[in-house]
Amino acid sequence: MPDRRILVFDEAGALPPLVEQALVGFRFEIVACRAVDRLAQLISDRLPCLLLLAVEAPKRTGFTAFTRARMACKRPLPTILCSASLPRSELDVHAKQRWHASAYLEASDLTPESLRKAVSSQVRLGSRKAAAEGAVRRPRARGRAPRRVASAEAAEQRDDHWIAQLLSDIDHDATVAASTTSHGADSHPTAASQALQITEASDARHGGLPSEEQWGQALQELAQLRAELASAQRYVSTSPFSDAFLELRGLLETREAETRSLRRELAEGRKALQAQERRTRRLAERLLSAERHAAEVRAGQDAHTSAVEELRRNQEHERRQAQASLEREQQRHRDALERVRTEQRAALEALRQRAASDAASLQDQARAAQQASEQRYAAELATLRSAHAQEISGLRKRFEEQREAERQEFEAELQTLEALLDLEREERPRASSTTATDKTPTRPPR
Repeated sequence: MPDRRILVFDEAGALPPLVEQALVGFRFEIVACRAVDRLAQLISDRLPCLLLLAVEAPKRTGFTAFTRARMACKRPLPTILCSASLPRSELDVHAKQRWHASAYLEASDLTPESLRKAVSSQVRLGSRKAAAEGAVRRPRARGRAPRRVASAEAAEQRDDHWIAQLLSDIDHDATVAASTTSHGADSHPTAASQALQITEASDARHGGLPSEEQWGQALQELAQLRAELASAQRYVSTSPFSDAFLELRGLLETREAETRSLRRELAEGRKALQAQERRTRRLAERLLSAERHAAEVRAGQDAHTSAVEELRRNQEHERRQAQASLEREQQRHRDALERVRTEQRAALEALRQRAASDAASLQDQARAAQQASEQRYAAELATLRSAHAQEISGLRKRFEEQREAERQEFEAELQTLEALLDLEREERPRASSTTATDKTPTRPPR
């Protein structure tokens, strides 16, 4: 079953929904893509049956995607370029280039009907009813049974194989010619004979292309298939599959036109191959002349080799003399370096002795300063101790005076309290007698 996968590239993402609306019911797998690198990866992983590219101003990324897709494809891929912002003139300029799309759609053509028509011109849509209901077994007609649709697909695959083989042969011949041109002067003396062998191999390989007899057989097969479909159409003209047979008939007519155009291209390719053979023969003649020139060059190279050998011997002698003078110069430099090192060691020893004497004098000064500071600290400490003793004696004297004053004051208070206690003892009996007199009961009157 042919691949029903359509790849749609649009950075804005507006084209895939329109394509799905146009092809609803035809069982196509619509794959949307917004990145150029992702587009090349999708094509390499699985080749679709149709490619739709949106080219919009100002970036025009669709042209870059078209180039990447052509480089990623191993065989021709039907392509439709759609644009809602570019003028028709710019699309016509792209259509005149070597790599161009199969169809171009302007802003006025971006409708479901126009898209469906453009897609049907590149791939087979099939019956919408059959696509909606699934595959249904066709009734076998009376008499001779029609050939299956798979034969048309096989013929399409065979045509694609022949085209690919023709293109590969042309590319191989161009590669052989380029390699012969680039390695002509420097190749082995049998390069001319190899070029002639390549030419003969090319002639033998061209014999493997489709011959006139094979093309006649293919045309007879297409005519026979067309007759069978015409006879089958009479049996199924009233069936729901008549549209499919009409569409298959149109596809066969398209294949016949493509076969005729391919036949013309084959004739042109053979002419180009003959011109290539003539160029190869001219290159072989040039190689022969180049071989003769190479023999002359080799004779000159031998003389040049002897001169170079003499020059090498002279250079070796000069090198040895220069090396001996260099060794003497290096010995003189080593002696001078040793003298400098001896002087540096003597200067370093003098510096060490001077540093030792300076260190000893500094230590003596430090000891004298330390003793002076210790004496000064002892005098200050004695002064502080005497001042502290005087202060302590003054504080002790003041404390004793204060203590004596407090003792005298306490004794005076104690005497006052004792006087008060004596007065209280004297007044207590009087108070007790007065209280007893007041408590005597009085007799009530009779």
